[in-house]
Amino acid sequence: MASFMGNSNRPRYSKLPNGNTTEEETVDRQNLERAGILSEKVSRLKSLALDIEGETKGHNHLLDGLEDDFEGTTGLLSGSLNRVHALLGTGRNNRRLMCYVSSFIIVFLLFIYFLMSKATSPNG
Repeated sequence: MASFMGNSNRPRYSKLPNGNTTEEETVDRQNLERAGILSEKVSRLKSLALDIEGETKGHNHLLDGLEDDFEGTTGLLSGSLNRVHALLGTGRNNRRLMCYVSSFIIVFLLFIYFLMSKATSPNG
């Protein structure tokens, strides 16, 4: 049966007469070192990919919640707008009432603004 590295009958590592290792052993050692470095990089990439996956799932969950909130707000605003249109379209008396209510709100807000400006002024 033939070996993956070639002829299996030949010794894999042989020492030269002066005690040094062969070129094949040096190449194998370098390959093992580089394989270790590559393994570390792959582990870091895998960890990064898992972190990205977690962030993505979290953001998708957040966006789904925002979508639900916007749908609820849209329904609320459209219902309010429909009621205002119905109120404006029912007749002259309701229009007069709406004008009085709007005027009151504007005057009230101006009064609050005046009070707030007096309270925050240094001479007040």
